[in-house]
Order: sequence, then C-alpha cells, then structure tokens
Amino acid sequence: MAPKPRRWTVRSPPMAKVPLACAVGLVMMALLFFPIVTRGGAMGHDGPVASGGGNRGEVVPDWEHPDTVAFFRDREADVRLTEIVDSGAVRPPTPALDVGCAAGRNAVYLAERGFPGVAVDASAAMAAATRERLEPFAASAPWTVLHRPMTELDDLSDASFGLVLALGVLQNAPDDVTFALVLDHLARLARPGARVLIQNFGPDSLPHGEPLQRVPGSAHVWSGFDQADASRAYTLPDPDALDALVTERGMELVAPTRVVWKEMKGGRRTTIIGDYRKRST
Repeated sequence: MAPKPRRWTVRSPPMAKVPLACAVGLVMMALLFFPIVTRGGAMGHDGPVASGGGNRGEVVPDWEHPDTVAFFRDREADVRLTEIVDSGAVRPPTPALDVGCAAGRNAVYLAERGFPGVAVDASAAMAAATRERLEPFAASAPWTVLHRPMTELDDLSDASFGLVLALGVLQNAPDDVTFALVLDHLARLARPGARVLIQNFGPDSLPHGEPLQRVPGSAHVWSGFDQADASRAYTLPDPDALDALVTERGMELVAPTRVVWKEMKGGRRTTIIGDYRKRST
C-alpha cells in the first residue's frame, strides 16, 4: 500500500517539553529553507507541484517568491523547442507566443536566435523577470511581456504567430470550459503552418503515490494532484483526448504525442507532450 501523502507543516512544539532555544531554532530553519506563503499556483515543467491556499502553517512554493523565480530563471530552454529550432522547422524572424513563460527560459532562448514575440504569465514576479531578461534584445528581437492569465488573450491579433508554446501551463485550467477557451485562443492566434507545442500533466499521474480523482460531471478535470490543497482541480486530458481537442480546432499532429514518466519522491508524474501544426486550410 502506498504511503499517505506527506504534508509539510510548521508547528510549534509544546513549550513545556521543548527548550525555548530549540523551538526558535526550528522556526529559523523553517524560514531559511522553505518560503511560507498564503497563495500561489501549481508549477509546471519540472518544478515543485504545490500551491497556496491550504491550511495555516503549510509550507508550499509560491510563484511570486524569489526562490521560485530563480529556479525557473536557471533552467535551460525546453528540449522540444530546441529540437524544432535546431532542425530549421521554424526560422527567425517568425513571431512566437509563449503562454506561461515563467521566468523566460524559452522566450530568452528564442530572442537570442532572432525570434520576436509575446510572452504571457499570470505571475507578476515571473513576468517581471522575463521582461528584464528580454531587454537586451529590444532592438534585434523585440518581445512584449504581458502579466495576465492565460485566458486573457483577446486583444492579440488573429494568426499573428508562427510558433506557439503552452508548456506546463494549460493544466492550471480549473475546468473543461477554461481549458477549451485557452485552446481556442491558441488556435486563433496561430497562423497557417504554425507549430504549436503543448505540454500538460497526465491524469494517470501518481504524484503522492495515490491515484487522482476525477471531478464529478467533468470530462478531463481531476483533483488530488496538489498535496497542499487536495481539492484543487486541474484539467488533465489523456493523450488521445488532448489530440482530439487540439485537432478539432484546425491543427494536425506533426509527430505522435508522447508520454513521459518522471519518478517523484513518494510517487510519479506523467507529462503529455504534443507537437502540432496549424492546418493551412
């Protein structure tokens, strides 16, 4: 039987049993090693999977915390993206859209190679980090960085982008309707022939050693992924469902959709990787 998910908590021990110096030491260690937050969001990619909004005293990562920003700032560009660029399938100055840009690892990679674009992130700290990192490319490959949710893309012009990235972000949609709305945006913004890369966690993940639970009445919404808030819902279509949702919006598969398993402490996680192209007709 899989062990029960472990919760990181900060509790003060009974002072009658623990010396004051020891109690202070425990608190200082907690403050040193773990950012204590009151809100946050599940991290995509390979970062910690947790969010704020849990019980008082829970220690969870926070999108706005400097350590979280540094974690994503230090990461290299996504290998699926580098493969496409290295192959010459997409060439500069093709404009790119990076939805859920985090601290800009993919946007900076593209700017360094002459791709202009638009980067979007719901985190103010992540958007600020991306904007700062892209400033040196303002003349050669200008980027616009937008601090907003992935659902708010209405003001971007149709068929504006030849490369669209949604890597580790769509799963944050709380329901099927929101997931579909963002896919509609991506399909609308991709010009004919554009490459569209999507990476999403899979519903057969066992992030804490226990199966996820489908939200009643939903098609692809699951709970139990977030250890800090087990009731929080994520939209996690399986590979066939993701392909169907994308292709019915005018796209086609460039390569078979892949599933990657990643072992985690106490469980494992699946990541679905889809490589699509906007159909020309």
